[in-house]
Amino acid sequence: MVSLNKLVKTPLLENIKNPETYQPIVTVFELCPEELNILPKILECCKGLLFMKIWEKKGIEQQKQLGRNVHINEVFEKVWQPALEQWKTLSKNLKTGDMFFTDFEKWFKTKDSSTLEKEFRLLDNEGDTSWIKERLYQIEQHGTIRSCTGGEDTVMKKLDNNLLTTCSILGGITQDRSECLQVFIKCKPLVDWIKESMPEKECDTKMFLEKCEVVWKELVPNPQLPQKLLDTTRQLDWLQSVKKSHGSVEVTSLAQAEAINGKGIYQVGNLEKKTFLKIPELTDVLELRVPEEEGNMAQRNHYRYDQLHDLQSRLMLVAGKAEKGKDDVDRFMLILDSVVRLGNIYKKLVAEGCVLFSQWHVKFLCDKDRKACAFINFGFGEERLTLKGRIDEENHDVSFIIPKLARFLEQCHEKWLDYIDQKREKYYCLNFFTIDQMVILQQELVKVGSAQEPAALIYPLLSAVKHGCTKDDLVKALSAAKLDVDRVDTERETEKEDEEKDKNDEKVEVSDDLKTQTFFNEMTKSGYPLGLAREALKHVEADDIDGGIVWCMDNEDEYGSEEQSMSETAPDEVPDFHGWTETDQSLASITEGLVIQLVGVGSRENSVDKLIKTLEDLWKTFLVSISSSVSDYLSVEHLGIILNRLNEQDDFTVNRMLHPCFTAGEPNLLICPQSDIYNTVLSIYSHEVDRPLPQSDEVLLCTPTTTLDMIEIFWRQALFANNDRVYCLVNADLLNYDVSDKGENSLERHLRKAESK
Repeated sequence: MVSLNKLVKTPLLENIKNPETYQPIVTVFELCPEELNILPKILECCKGLLFMKIWEKKGIEQQKQLGRNVHINEVFEKVWQPALEQWKTLSKNLKTGDMFFTDFEKWFKTKDSSTLEKEFRLLDNEGDTSWIKERLYQIEQHGTIRSCTGGEDTVMKKLDNNLLTTCSILGGITQDRSECLQVFIKCKPLVDWIKESMPEKECDTKMFLEKCEVVWKELVPNPQLPQKLLDTTRQLDWLQSVKKSHGSVEVTSLAQAEAINGKGIYQVGNLEKKTFLKIPELTDVLELRVPEEEGNMAQRNHYRYDQLHDLQSRLMLVAGKAEKGKDDVDRFMLILDSVVRLGNIYKKLVAEGCVLFSQWHVKFLCDKDRKACAFINFGFGEERLTLKGRIDEENHDVSFIIPKLARFLEQCHEKWLDYIDQKREKYYCLNFFTIDQMVILQQELVKVGSAQEPAALIYPLLSAVKHGCTKDDLVKALSAAKLDVDRVDTERETEKEDEEKDKNDEKVEVSDDLKTQTFFNEMTKSGYPLGLAREALKHVEADDIDGGIVWCMDNEDEYGSEEQSMSETAPDEVPDFHGWTETDQSLASITEGLVIQLVGVGSRENSVDKLIKTLEDLWKTFLVSISSSVSDYLSVEHLGIILNRLNEQDDFTVNRMLHPCFTAGEPNLLICPQSDIYNTVLSIYSHEVDRPLPQSDEVLLCTPTTTLDMIEIFWRQALFANNDRVYCLVNADLLNYDVSDKGENSLERHLRKAESK
């Protein structure tokens, strides 16, 4: 126990005037009065956690520095004073909001609101506690701002409502997005240059954050976006040089448009002057020429489609801000769009075998001063025939004529497809081939028996009709088909002759051709075959009908008939075949005759409406005339007859039983993983062990390039074939949307037709 008088002075009670307010004088530490006055302040400060933390820290630091315990008189100078100063500084920073959050976490070690509120109230002796609520809110929201800043320190007062709102938006910033923003900052030179180029585009924080959302969406499928921005920034010097030269590009493009509108000559059609164009591209059938002018030799004077498309793109970029030349740009665009439309439909007609346009080409003059501005040519060189079109009050510019001509060709295309559709209905074997394959056969089969040899590749192609087709098989089919055609022609001429006799009782002088045909008709009426009639004509005159009958009677046993010879010929014996047709008329001469018949040679200029009317009449005449073949091209009708005859020789049959899981007589949909699709298809055909693998006509493997024509002939084979095969369309999901949509409509149409039969 320590006695009281060793700690403080102990005066007598009677000597103390006011005992209630008496303050004892401490003597134990031999403290001076100033130091004694400090003790209550120390006690008051020690009520707070912050001061206690500082007090303890300063004491430990002093003890380590001295290497011994700190004496009482040293505490006031070396512990109390530094601790008090630091406490005041931290308190001030906390009140004003200048304290960093890292300092706060270092000294307070808690985020409990009630504990912190008590602590903060001890820091303010003046009773101003308005700041406390704000600091508590900022401390509570500090977790949000830390995730947005990536842990970067900040002072409390910066954490206002605006920053918190921004941080709430930035709360979804992932590591990838953060790196993207950092790259954006690195690319500041590029950003500044773009801003200078678009001074009217002001962007505040809100707009910036909205634009960031667009970038985040693009960043998912395109993670290389930041790298692309860096690469673009590295090309800033080049971009700046391009911008400087942009003005000259604008001037050049507008000058080209003006020159084209003034002197340009567009050509669409068979520009290479070939007998047949095989599946042409747009660049093969469209060109523009601009005659050179003096003093302007550097101006381009020949354009293909790719170059025109490039010029069109450049003009679209500059047209919006071009003060001059807008009318030239608009007219150039209008004419080019119409010419491209015409070129697209022309190449479709050619690719799909419409021979009327095989040697067709049209020329348009853009010069507004030229009244005759459209020239439609059939053929080339001296054999060329031309229809001319001129502007009129209604169609006062070439830009009005081209769309009407394009519309005419589109109508021709529709009618041509209808014509092919009718022939496919009549001759089933045409459905084994697409239209472009039919064109190949029309060009090649007519060569059989002539001085020209057909391409060897037609035999694998024809194997779809006759399994393992050979040249002998084809010759047999051609011979039989020719007899069919001759018989039909004879019957048609007989009917025509009878009609003429009924209409005209007067005797008229007939031509040699008609005499010959009449001779054949009379011989066949008398029961003699056409082959014997041909032999008789070699020995008697065509108008000697009685003499012909007598000759046939005398020589019937010796010569027999061609049909009888064919029937008596051994199955493997190949008949003599000397060509499909003996006519000298070619496709070009037939077209020439049609044009001359309708419009004459050297026709005058026509108004647009009259020009289109003439072309429509030409088309109608063409559809009537194409039932016959020419020296260099089989008609679709004759091709169908030949293919049917070839198919009669086919003894290869495949009889399948439909898998029990499917319903016969209607489409069955089967869905499976892409990796299993081929095994699944094979399983449809392999459940019968004695049956061959699927044939080429049984399966159609679809791709994005599969055409509607391929789908059409597949539907026809599947629905109208007279066999027991199983037809499977595979990968229908890969079809082009337009082909898929039209193919579905086509299936519904053919299903209705199949049900009605």
